[in-house]
Amino acid sequence: EISPVVISHKGLTISTIVPAPVPTQYTPVIKNSEFAGLSTDKSRAAKLQDLLDALDQLKVPAEDKIAIVKALYTSGKLHAKLIVE
Repeated sequence: EISPVVISHKGLTISTIVPAPVPTQYTPVIKNSEFAGLSTDKSRAAKLQDLLDALDQLKVPAEDKIAIVKALYTSGKLHAKLIVE
């Protein structure tokens, strides 16, 4: 599972916050031209596979996917053991 988080990597912003944040003067919501949603419902948190599927839809390179997963792990938002070989 992935806890609620927002991570930015090379111009790509990943958010698992549901519902979406309300824009304010200090925290505006920016609309991007490319979007892939994580299909989750209120009964379950985002899963790593959901994120990887969304990144596949956006054709994110493998090395960027790895960097994003590492950032999630380092931030403590990825509830899994990360093994890098």
